Amino acid sequence: SNVVVFQVLYFSGVSWGYMGLMALFAAVSGAVFGGYFTAGVLDVVDAAGLLRPVHAPGSGPGHPARPGRRVARLAVTCVMAAALVGGAVYYYTQVFELPPSGPMCRIEGRVAQAYEYAPNRFRDEVVTVRAELVGQVTHVPEADYSGVPLAAILERAGVDPSASSVRIIASDGYEGIFGLQDVMEHRDVILCQDQETLRVVAPGFEGAFWVRMVSRIRVE
Repeated sequence: SNVVVFQVLYFSGVSWGYMGLMALFAAVSGAVFGGYFTAGVLDVVDAAGLLRPVHAPGSGPGHPARPGRRVARLAVTCVMAAALVGGAVYYYTQVFELPPSGPMCRIEGRVAQAYEYAPNRFRDEVVTVRAELVGQVTHVPEADYSGVPLAAILERAGVDPSASSVRIIASDGYEGIFGLQDVMEHRDVILCQDQETLRVVAPGFEGAFWVRMVSRIRVE
């Protein structure tokens, strides 16, 4: 139910098939982490002597878990815990970037002069485009967006003639890659302010190119 409500409120236009798939993932993860993994954690705590069994008056200790099954559950729990910790360490040290303090991003790569982009330095370049986000699972109806053409932002940096692509990098590690020629020819592809972050609005491009929480733009 949480998945359905969240998708309806924040991802309007998604298909019912996608919502069903997400609900299935949520159910499976709940069974694994809320059931099997939790039971394994209790086994670990019990084996460490941190739990004191409490029995109802007149009841016995019950039937203890089979030793073989308990060992297997402990092993699976340790592997899952190691995977979770390892994944978290890798993500936060190699992928995740702290969002900039305000709507700004770094322009870098094959450029004559790397710099920190901020919308207030391009007030004379602002344009308004009308665009519709059409993604594989998300659809946002046509709306007006105001921002600075990505081409103008790159021109300020001085693009190296050998460059061929533009990589848009979000603070959460997500990336969208444009062809450099596409960006320079489509001046309706803009970088606009979205509260305290930046996002790409790309009319005519699929939703995967509409990168949010942009932290870096790298010319390659």
